[in-house]
Amino acid sequence: EIRDEFGGSFPDIWAEEDWLGYFNYIADGILYLLQSGGKLEEIEDPELIWQKNFDLSYDDEKPELRQWLLVLVEKLKDHEYFKSSILLDNYENFCRKNFAHKKLNAQRLHKAIKEICERLDYDYHHGITKRLKDGQFKCCSIRKKADNPIQVEKDRVGNDHSNGLC
Repeated sequence: EIRDEFGGSFPDIWAEEDWLGYFNYIADGILYLLQSGGKLEEIEDPELIWQKNFDLSYDDEKPELRQWLLVLVEKLKDHEYFKSSILLDNYENFCRKNFAHKKLNAQRLHKAIKEICERLDYDYHHGITKRLKDGQFKCCSIRKKADNPIQVEKDRVGNDHSNGLC
């Protein structure tokens, strides 16, 4: 605990110098507020706030998952559809390399991807059943929002989808 580490609780153990620093900090804040006409300006960038909130929601305040998802979305956005299993395999590999990462279940992973896609102005859909050359599979899709909406229907057999990317 803090009191064990520092020999007491704050501010009970503050010296006169500590109190002086605290009072100067408060006075500087009041002075700044008065000089700015009583208006406080936003200090943090909205993008930085979004990143912090995302990291806190999905990865215990660490940026690795967000950074990995940004790269993954950029790689997969050019494919009409991709197998959900490819996404999950990639995520498993990410988790093996990032031991400290709080592993997400599939539902939370899809929610995180959807949030990243919305931030990048993409639509993300998952659980789409598509008929591919080697069978019928659950697929995902990432498209620019300006593109036509995805219609969830069975795909015609005929395209070579052997790598899982359509």
